[in-house]
Amino acid sequence: INKIRLATIQTVHTGDGPLASEGFWYERDWQDTEIVSLTSGDLHLLARFLLAFRKLRRPRNRLAGHATVALRQYARALDNHEWRNAFLELWVVLEYLTGISNADYEKLISRASYMHASHADMREIAQHLRIRRNEIVHSSAQDVDAVQRVFQAKRLVESLLTFFIANPFGLGDFEQVRSFLDQPKDLTELRKRQRMLGHPLHFRR
Repeated sequence: INKIRLATIQTVHTGDGPLASEGFWYERDWQDTEIVSLTSGDLHLLARFLLAFRKLRRPRNRLAGHATVALRQYARALDNHEWRNAFLELWVVLEYLTGISNADYEKLISRASYMHASHADMREIAQHLRIRRNEIVHSSAQDVDAVQRVFQAKRLVESLLTFFIANPFGLGDFEQVRSFLDQPKDLTELRKRQRMLGHPLHFRR
């Protein structure tokens, strides 16, 4: 999917440019692809990405470390030549960003869909992706709709990645992120909780 990715042979360099090793890396699964040119639209998206990436350098974003790890996983997933593998690796990114443990996929589905206004629809998509992922992993099922699955998973990942990079509410750690994503999606219920949280504040004054 990525237009800019590693070629069949790569060298490794230090941060300031010189070779870090005399050897080279060889990409065994390399497939010849057409040379692509970046359009003005591509360059605009790249500029926006670089601007967002700079936010990770800000000391006040305490989610920067998690965002950087997820961003690397996301880029590697989309470097895949096989759509099936790209989908499976994007699912791993979803597991990381939603902070699930012990294969708690109900939590993953709920948290991954939380960022979307149409969260009910996205929940259905995430549930379907979970089923397809399990079929591929546990029964080696062929995925004839792999391209569609990749773009659906990509949409879920990108909404969470954007949240981690921007960190609009100044969340301090992964536990706070999990707590935020586990909040109700219904506005009435959220307002009810807000009122309830006010009672202990008045009580302790």
